[in-house]
Amino acid sequence: MFGHLMSGAPDHDGCSIVMDFDQALVTCLHGTMGTPYMANEAAVKTRFGVIEMKGLTPPKYRRHQFTDELVGRAITWNYSPGLTSMHLYSTPHSLSWIIFLENGSGGLEWSGPASYVKIRDELYFAYWLEEACNGTLGTILINLRTMHDCGVGYHGGPNGLSLSTVGAHARHAGRFDVLKYFST
Repeated sequence: MFGHLMSGAPDHDGCSIVMDFDQALVTCLHGTMGTPYMANEAAVKTRFGVIEMKGLTPPKYRRHQFTDELVGRAITWNYSPGLTSMHLYSTPHSLSWIIFLENGSGGLEWSGPASYVKIRDELYFAYWLEEACNGTLGTILINLRTMHDCGVGYHGGPNGLSLSTVGAHARHAGRFDVLKYFST
């Protein structure tokens, strides 16, 4: 996984990309700044493709796909330095989170648009948007085998546009059977 901020692009484009060399597949979360609603709000498009390079034979028709396998899971993430949050993968198209205070009690809460892409078993590429507040697109590669993630944050704010890296250790915090409320 890597991210790239394209300086000089008309919509201040930034991409988070996962390249799967075993399957010769790639997924790009293409972030832009500015929506019809707010100038400093992030937007995203998901693009599925293949890796074309010597030594790899990309599949003709198969691509990574959106998934609902995370829906209903609650996972806590311990970021450094000292930030702990819980993500609830609440619907196929949204993510809710809470950031805990230093004393362990609940603090800031938010929900926003999201989607989840299955890279392979127990490995997911996810994004969430923090709408109407700070122009943030969060992208993470979630590894449920190692209970770790890595990611790229795409931010617009008073100091301009930036990318930042994130990574955290995780633990399961429960599961809710909410998928039954969504038609598949």
